[in-house]
Amino acid sequence: MRGVYFALKRRGLGECLFYFADIVFIEQVSSLIDAHKSL
Repeated sequence: MRGVYFALKRRGLGECLFYFADIVFIEQVSSLIDAHKSL
């Protein structure tokens, strides 16, 4: 899956979109971890 991501990124197609999606994904994961810690 990572290889597909880098292949698309190398072409420059939707690079900002992929970058933004990575940020959103990381933020969601950290908020999930925080939610589990507070339980």
